[in-house]
Amino acid sequence: LVPLLSPQGWDYVLLLATPALALIFDRLPELSRGWKISAWAAIGVMGLTTFDLLGRAAYARFMSWSIVTLCAVGVLVVLAHLRRRQLA
Repeated sequence: LVPLLSPQGWDYVLLLATPALALIFDRLPELSRGWKISAWAAIGVMGLTTFDLLGRAAYARFMSWSIVTLCAVGVLVVLAHLRRRQLA
């Protein structure tokens, strides 16, 4: 939750989610196909959303839509699912 609650709001605060991502990757084989797709999509979008890859205009538009925040919430939902299934 720290990346979502941080007042800084910069993208590199998402690095604080690294332990959560490690847990998801460790338990990925135990998830159903839908959960795997959700996890990969959220992690992929969060990780590949950089200014260098998207360019100025696309990056500004992407950030104004708060998609990275939605992906962080998606990671949180996957973690909650793992916890509910007692895998975490």
